[in-house]
Amino acid sequence: MLVRTMVDFLERPSAYPASIITALDGILVVIIVVDILHTVVTHLRSATIPVRPFLVIGILAGVRDILSASARLSLIARQTSTSFDQSIIELGVGVGVVLVLLAGLLVLRAAAHPDKDDAPDD
Repeated sequence: MLVRTMVDFLERPSAYPASIITALDGILVVIIVVDILHTVVTHLRSATIPVRPFLVIGILAGVRDILSASARLSLIARQTSTSFDQSIIELGVGVGVVLVLLAGLLVLRAAAHPDKDDAPDD
């Protein structure tokens, strides 16, 4: 998939804004797939389902959507008002998803590391 993305990017030099968006999307999809495979292999080895990697994968997917929407907004010169509105909504939803998943990651981290103040004194 990564090779195909790079070939598509290099074959269309005249359509640079669109090919940059497509290349960025392809590269981020490869990163997400590698993270999912790593999580599945970890699950198969330990027989437990880790939550943290899935939150990170979700954050990466949200960042991918944010980057795609912002690249579309900035690189494509002429947009209809409908496509502009859809890009803004996509950008807002992506930011919301990333913030919610980051909050979940922080809660998970806080639950794993109790405060030192809660420990009984000897």
